Amino acid sequence: MIGVTRLGIGVILDWVPSGFCRDEQGLVHFNGQKLYEKEEHPNWGTFKFDLSRGQVRSFLVSNLLYWVDEYHADGIRMDGVTSMLYL
Repeated sequence: MIGVTRLGIGVILDWVPSGFCRDEQGLVHFNGQKLYEKEEHPNWGTFKFDLSRGQVRSFLVSNLLYWVDEYHADGIRMDGVTSMLYL
């Protein structure tokens, strides 16, 4: 990405903070209990982040800042926001 930004091409990241996959490489029951997840997403077969927990919000903000700082993104598109707000 850094190469294209040097050419004057803006980069917008597609960031998905609305949920995460259920596979064993993911965050589901990360330490043997529900550390990050709140509940299963009714439409996607994924888990929704438990945004009521401070450490989960901190994790998501840190994750976003990592991608922006490390890869010099010019913008962010947040996917699945309505499911974060209304489900």
